[in-house]
Amino acid sequence: RLADLDNVRFAEGSAEKLPLKASSVDAVTCLLVLHHIEDIDRVMKEFARVLRPGGIALIVDMHKHTRDEYRQQMGHAHLGFDADELRELCERAGFTPTTIISQPTHPEARGPGLFVAVARKPA
Repeated sequence: RLADLDNVRFAEGSAEKLPLKASSVDAVTCLLVLHHIEDIDRVMKEFARVLRPGGIALIVDMHKHTRDEYRQQMGHAHLGFDADELRELCERAGFTPTTIISQPTHPEARGPGLFVAVARKPA
């Protein structure tokens, strides 16, 4: 859908070492990935590295849960995150206070609830 836009470029790479120059992007999105990452501090610092001052990191992931079987069945390194834990991760990476919004859960949903977090790199 975005292939015809001149200001959008896709670059494939590892979250721990993004194939982008420092301070080169306005936004980073991370959708249902953090719970698979062992060293989240490293990834969050990498997000901060590639963001321009004032840029945002948009993170969607799972609320903290107790479904330990997800580790074996789906390779989850973390069983979701609570708001304080996520704010601390963002602060350690140099982001300003983080906004976290819980998403409504569908009554028939079987998985953990989700949140959207927005962290800003200081200008």
